[in-house]
Amino acid sequence: MTASPAVLAAVKRLNHPIEAQAFLAAITEGEGGDLPNRLFGGGRLRTPENTKLGTDAKGRMWMGGLDAFPDWGGAWLTANGGGDFSTAAGVVQFTGTTWRRVVAITGHKTFSIEDQLENGWWLACDDFKRRSRQELLDCLKAGMLEMVHTYLGSVPKFNTWPGGAGSSFPRWYKTNMAALKAPPPQPPPIEIISITMPAEGVGVDASGRTVRIIYKTTTAIAMMLASAAVGGMIACVPPPPSQPDIRQQIATPMPSATEQTSGPASVFNKSTFLFVGGPEGLVVVPVRRNPD
Repeated sequence: MTASPAVLAAVKRLNHPIEAQAFLAAITEGEGGDLPNRLFGGGRLRTPENTKLGTDAKGRMWMGGLDAFPDWGGAWLTANGGGDFSTAAGVVQFTGTTWRRVVAITGHKTFSIEDQLENGWWLACDDFKRRSRQELLDCLKAGMLEMVHTYLGSVPKFNTWPGGAGSSFPRWYKTNMAALKAPPPQPPPIEIISITMPAEGVGVDASGRTVRIIYKTTTAIAMMLASAAVGGMIACVPPPPSQPDIRQQIATPMPSATEQTSGPASVFNKSTFLFVGGPEGLVVVPVRRNPD
């Protein structure tokens, strides 16, 4: 397991070394902070009448804005209520008291996921250095991961994050480091089909299977059709004369599922299109073969 996709994407946007990114991702995983509006899930709510509280399958959520720390009132640490309570919120589960102390120093005052992570890194470095007299980043780079539990997660003395910096921190750190180093997933390969065009509206691919040609047009209109195409991939074989390879200009598919019409011919969504240069301009071909 790793931190949530939202957290992994956010830590990559921070201007911090990958060791700091993996540290923050591991803390969020142990604290259960998958989203920036995640709230402490234990005990009974102190203000159940608060209309900005919600839930999903994983627990409580703050449904208000993220311009500042959620004003949610917290929840008791016991099921029956009374005694101590927690206002923990966000991806690293800041309490309101700690949040106010940290933002007064860092200036990262919104409750955006980036500000939460920046404040979390500052708090980690500050607590770690005051307690160990060493730099947190240096220890992470040296692989001294057990020190994180000792100085940031040991209860009751050094309990900045008893969940995130618990005994499982080294495992979470390594799995998140691997996820951050992994190359981004590659898009599926473009299917390129060579066809012959014996007649308007019909074509035959290299395997002898029939494909339907649904539009003949100019380069400009074909490029607009490429932008409007829904689903699948778009290929160009060969590139049109005096035009760059359209494979370098593939637009993000739109999520529509309706049929669009343009001029005398229909452009059907959820098809894979093939652009083929011909003497009359471009031929837009959906790679949708007739049933055998």
